[in-house]
Amino acid sequence: MGGLRPYTKKIMTSELREYIIGHWHNVYKKSGQHFDFGFKIGEGFVYDTEPPSRAVVTVREINKDLEFKVLSEIQKSFYVDIRDITKCSVLADIVANFGIEKALFLELFNSDELKTLTKKDFNSSQAFGVRSFPTLITRVGKKLEVVCEGYQSFQNLESKLKSFIN
Repeated sequence: MGGLRPYTKKIMTSELREYIIGHWHNVYKKSGQHFDFGFKIGEGFVYDTEPPSRAVVTVREINKDLEFKVLSEIQKSFYVDIRDITKCSVLADIVANFGIEKALFLELFNSDELKTLTKKDFNSSQAFGVRSFPTLITRVGKKLEVVCEGYQSFQNLESKLKSFIN
């Protein structure tokens, strides 16, 4: 997990909301990814990406096979359904749809161990030099190398990946 806006404490202003929606429009134009551009999540919303990131790390610890499925559902819940994914109760509801017991999820999610593992993910992302999302990194021998940063068309991504194979 890269942690797009982890540990933010500031309430989202209308200016930040418009700035973010502008980015969503760009993503939609390039990728067709769905968004609810109305984005009315309520007064006092703090856009802290640590809780949803920690939810994915928690799921990874419970069942690695569900990691990307849950990540996708969390993103849909926020970007399309406009659910407040900074709330652990919302995250517990989401992961329960994948057969994970809420009590187990919440126990692990709220543990110091999972907070530390999530911070480790953020630190790894920074150490790799990730500056935008998505970023694709591959291992070449013992070295990690950035394949691409930001959204790429399949054709562009395919040619970049082939350069690592040859």
